Amino acid sequence: MRQFMPDRRELTDGNTLRDPLNEEKYSPVPGLIHRYPNRVVVIVTTDCAVRCRHCTRKNSLLCLGDNNIMKCLPQIVKYIRRKEKIREVIISGGDPLLLETFTLDRILGEFHAIKNVEVLRLGTRAPVVLPMRIDSELCACLARHRPLWINTQFNHPREITPEAENACRLLQEAGLPVSNQAVLLRGVNDSLAVLAKLFNELQRIMVRPYYVFQCDGVRGVKHFITRKSEGAKLAVRLREKLGGLSMPLFVADVPGRKSKVPL
Repeated sequence: MRQFMPDRRELTDGNTLRDPLNEEKYSPVPGLIHRYPNRVVVIVTTDCAVRCRHCTRKNSLLCLGDNNIMKCLPQIVKYIRRKEKIREVIISGGDPLLLETFTLDRILGEFHAIKNVEVLRLGTRAPVVLPMRIDSELCACLARHRPLWINTQFNHPREITPEAENACRLLQEAGLPVSNQAVLLRGVNDSLAVLAKLFNELQRIMVRPYYVFQCDGVRGVKHFITRKSEGAKLAVRLREKLGGLSMPLFVADVPGRKSKVPL
């Protein structure tokens, strides 16, 4: 509930930044973010199944809309073709799986047709918060665009419902690997017991615990942010309790750095 319900403290967090990762600065064409040399993020929609209160882009999602991303797509494709070092395209938003399946199919096909693009990655919370979206038609569409990696976001073991487990299974059976990028959130999952249960349960449903992100310093999320030292201590203690396949990497996304920074 804390992840999704508005909180008065969001309105009293005036000293933080609207766009702390400077994504707008790294947007050479509308809808594309190029922070790292060999990969780009493409914002294909501003729609989400839920509005997470800790979202990195809660204040800065571009007003693209589904129709506008199709208008921007030729310019985005042209940019990626010109930058031959780009080998990976990350499809993000909003939530890409909120698009119609035929629209998503066209977008993925355009990127796969670029000679220098080797891998696609898609970030979505749909398996967690809208599991009925994962159906046979969608999975068949996504499978056509392998190698395609699915990253989702389970933040608490209660989110691993039978419906969410089934959604992940359908993706896996279509040959799509599913990884998890959790966010460390004060009052939600900042305890050893909760995280250990979350990662063991993810391993059980064959979703790889990939990252735990330090919550970004976005305006309106200060009450969620833990100290980096807390994350580092949790990582050490979890490493003593979990098997290797259950243990994610604790990282922070630091403006100006060319990669994620381990805590």
